Amino acid sequence: MRKFQEELFYSLGKHERILLRAPTGSGKTFTLIVSLLKTLDSGIPVTGIYPSKALVYDQYESLKNTLLRMGFSNNGDHFIGKIKVDGINGLPQIEKDVKLRIVRLTADTKKEVFQSLENFFPNPSELLLVLTVPEYPYMYLSALGKSQYFSQLIEMVMKGERAINVSKAPFLNLLNDFSRFFNGYFFIDEFHLYNGIERSSLNVLIDMVEFYWRYTPTRHSIVFSSATPTSITVDKTITADTGKGNSMIRKRTKVVFHLVLGGKRSSTSDQNTSNYSLGNPQEALVNYITSMGQQPEKKTGIILDRVYYIAELCSKINWSDVALIWGLDQSYGKCVKKDVGRDSRVIVGNSAVSFGIDIPDLDLGFITSNDPETLIQRFGRFGRVNKGSVGGQTAEVHIFVEASKRVIDALQGANGKELTYEEFIQLINKMYQERIYDELDSLEFSRLREKVIFDTFLLVYNIANGELAYTTVNENWRDIDTRINIRPSSEDYFNVFAFRPGGIEGNICENPGKEDFFTLLRNFRYSSEGDCFQLSQPLKEYPYLLLDNLNGIEECKITTFQDFINKASHPNIVLVKNGIIKTRPRDIEALKYTYVIPITKKCIKWGNFSSMARYVASYAPALTICVGDLREYCSDPKALLLFV
Repeated sequence: MRKFQEELFYSLGKHERILLRAPTGSGKTFTLIVSLLKTLDSGIPVTGIYPSKALVYDQYESLKNTLLRMGFSNNGDHFIGKIKVDGINGLPQIEKDVKLRIVRLTADTKKEVFQSLENFFPNPSELLLVLTVPEYPYMYLSALGKSQYFSQLIEMVMKGERAINVSKAPFLNLLNDFSRFFNGYFFIDEFHLYNGIERSSLNVLIDMVEFYWRYTPTRHSIVFSSATPTSITVDKTITADTGKGNSMIRKRTKVVFHLVLGGKRSSTSDQNTSNYSLGNPQEALVNYITSMGQQPEKKTGIILDRVYYIAELCSKINWSDVALIWGLDQSYGKCVKKDVGRDSRVIVGNSAVSFGIDIPDLDLGFITSNDPETLIQRFGRFGRVNKGSVGGQTAEVHIFVEASKRVIDALQGANGKELTYEEFIQLINKMYQERIYDELDSLEFSRLREKVIFDTFLLVYNIANGELAYTTVNENWRDIDTRINIRPSSEDYFNVFAFRPGGIEGNICENPGKEDFFTLLRNFRYSSEGDCFQLSQPLKEYPYLLLDNLNGIEECKITTFQDFINKASHPNIVLVKNGIIKTRPRDIEALKYTYVIPITKKCIKWGNFSSMARYVASYAPALTICVGDLREYCSDPKALLLFV
């Protein structure tokens, strides 16, 4: 074990909240196996929580490969082997035959996998490791057809009721479902990446878990892993340092900064001084790659932000064996959609590959970013020391960045110099403005949703435990003081309040498939005739909702999309790049049964409301709202329509 892993071993079960500050590639995957060592006698599960399903699949592959190197054999998700740990600081030698099941729970997981977990109980002879995302309790309920019971309880909470005249059995089963996974160790990876709604989802999950732990005899721990500094109240902080010997994590790496000057690109590399007519760092990166002649020998990674640029790159690139890791379940051009892409020569992706994807010997990188945290994460994918790495081999990373005065000033003192990894991180922090947090978790509805979900969990706990739990539930109850109108549907309360990503899907014109509606709307041509998107025609769209005025809009309140449209003043969705100047929102099938929150300056404390509204609408299920005359670009939005 590395020193920080050994320290973690001793801290598990002793401290409830542990912050693990570990740089990319320092051995965080093995930390899950360290956690399993603590469960050899009790058999309680270990749950790894990740910010994306792509990272769930990647961590599974990392764990699988690690276990196989340790001598385990496997049959699907079931592993058999021997865990042997020589005495740690005087601790007696640990040697035990182990059966282990590793389960991946995402929106793509088959119902049969969820069903098989209904029979799980803590068992030292067969350990369980769950790899999932923060929304897994709600996915679990949906997959097993139990969401209507949870929806019924949410409705009770919203109406201020704490008793229900129905059979106790289904709600006792709900508590069993929760407790099945809450009773163990938790490992929350890339904690600093959670933002807005995702952070709100994680917060309420942690609240439920810690409440449940208070009334169990077993000591538990949550490990928050972060590659960058983060603010959270913890009982113990463990830092993994880089250095020589067993803790060394990085190869020697050459870094080339490509500075994008308006429509020109220049390079800090003296070997390449030619200029290109390019518009922004992502476009510069795509043109640089497609202008390269021969495919590089080194395993290569290319990380962009916008789906449009990935589509452009994949349609132009002439390289072979290119894996594609992005938010869509589609291959594109020369790029083949894969969950991980470890065996491919080239990996192309966006945020799905940025955070935690562990691909051995990825020694040539082309990346761009808008903030230092994301840039550090992306840089960390490359030049990592792995078993079997060639000694002395040098990695190379090309970073495409806008040539602002801040960037140029920071680079002037570093060009051509040798930097330690820590000095490089300091340089990046000087070059980039810190990451912007959208603060959507501060919305009235976000706070309401956290209360509702937590109180619903308390209600389950109360019903399952009867009078014994009544006092405990009362002491922890978070009174709801807001009323909202939900359609009289058996599951609409669940659909509105349960945290789950996506859910609003658009049709693809070329095949029967569906993908995230807003990703399609921002990056591909929309056909109003077929109410579908043409994947063969990528474009950079900046859609917005045009109103005559904001009269009739209930700010900050959740309502149905249809009710919003009925009250709005002449609403039209404007798609300038599509050539569709206006389209009637009520004609878009994907939006008909959604809920929305109109956000104005009254609802959220953004320093620059217009800028933040445009920023959130670039990645979230949201449309900026402009008022008045038609224009090509909604530069000064007066509101943001967030879809739930």
